[in-house]
Amino acid sequence: AFEAHEKERSLSEAALSARLKAIAGKEVSLSVKASEKGSLFAGIGEERIAATFKEQGCGEIFPENIQLLEPIKTVGDYSVPLLFNNKKVGEFVLKIEKE
Repeated sequence: AFEAHEKERSLSEAALSARLKAIAGKEVSLSVKASEKGSLFAGIGEERIAATFKEQGCGEIFPENIQLLEPIKTVGDYSVPLLFNNKKVGEFVLKIEKE
């Protein structure tokens, strides 16, 4: 039973790795409330970005597959690294726009 579980897990890891590589190079937009100067009222972290991917039909990724040095706090375009097993497998562009 343990070997079957390991095989199932490795298949799902392979599927996740393929999904992350397919996401690499894509552009995702997120409209948020911001000040006139472009400062966000709430920082955007990995959880929000992962949820945005799913909402926009880009597939499911997990917050741990996204690497931000700190939450995003201003409007603009950001290159966001994608990780799989703690190794960078690509990146995508996240466009933060004012609502």
